[in-house]
Amino acid sequence: MLRQDLFSCIKSLEDLQFIKDFRDLHKHFSFNDIENEQVNRNSIYVDDSIEKNYNFLGALLLNDKAGSESLPDFPLKKDNILKNNEFKLYSQGYSLFMSIYRQCIQPSLSSFPMCIQVALSPYANYKINNKITGSFHNEEAEKQVSGYFEKSFLELPAVQLLKNFLTESFTQKLTFPAVMGMLSNLNKELSGTRIVTVPESMRGATSLSPNSSLNESDKMLRMFIILYSIKKSLDYFYATLFSAIVGNDLAVIDENSIINVKTSGSLLGNIRSFKLTEAGISAASNVGTLVLMDFGINQISEHYHDFGIPVKTNISFTGELGSSSTVEVCILDDDLNPFEKFISLLS
Repeated sequence: MLRQDLFSCIKSLEDLQFIKDFRDLHKHFSFNDIENEQVNRNSIYVDDSIEKNYNFLGALLLNDKAGSESLPDFPLKKDNILKNNEFKLYSQGYSLFMSIYRQCIQPSLSSFPMCIQVALSPYANYKINNKITGSFHNEEAEKQVSGYFEKSFLELPAVQLLKNFLTESFTQKLTFPAVMGMLSNLNKELSGTRIVTVPESMRGATSLSPNSSLNESDKMLRMFIILYSIKKSLDYFYATLFSAIVGNDLAVIDENSIINVKTSGSLLGNIRSFKLTEAGISAASNVGTLVLMDFGINQISEHYHDFGIPVKTNISFTGELGSSSTVEVCILDDDLNPFEKFISLLS
């Protein structure tokens, strides 16, 4: 199971010198001396929104644009350019994630057209080169981290389902722009809380009918829905691994922070909606990174211990009971797949 292997890997991170060095750098960039009104200009490199979208690549992209006017929202002067040792650490982090892709993910897709293989790269959406990323490697970290995932991706149920489409003529005709365009469209239709309402145009593809009974259009759409679910699973995997690398603990939603909870869903998967006390704000703000849900409901004698991804949150800092938050959590399966019900029923 991918999640179990991810947790095992995270436990081993403390022993790696690269992790210790990168955490020190990240902590240094994150520090602002508010008391003396001194702002760390390099804190932009650890901006939360940038890291959630790009992880290691975010700082390298900003560094490449430092001193230019092409990033008006993130002004960086030339003296903010990463120093050699700082650049090296971010470059090694980028190479670490790419090594997981090349050594573990890509081999499980070796029989597929290259456009599908590349689409599942952690940085498939970005045009990058060695000038931006450098070519530094940390062989110790790459060997140890990748070792945890050599079998994980080969055994993913969604990958096994995807292989059922290998012999379809449309699979061999796909191009990289077409694949990325379709994944982008599905993201608009199915990301976050949209999972609970399957569009009418997808009803055929998301039915439980065998592939052989579908028309070609629905068959192709089903293949892309499965591919999209794998890509989202990998997005959550990388985001959670990066969060652990910088030293963040796993967020937890438990009975001490829950005011109320309800679940909604569709054939694809489920969303759990929480209203949380102030104690749950850290979990609510953890959008895009794995969270543990551990709580019981006495009325139905049920106890839940599962994992999900916060996809939508709203934090209120007023009220008689103090701060509170609402958070929508997409429940994931053991392989971090958001379409847990659909993948399970098809497998």
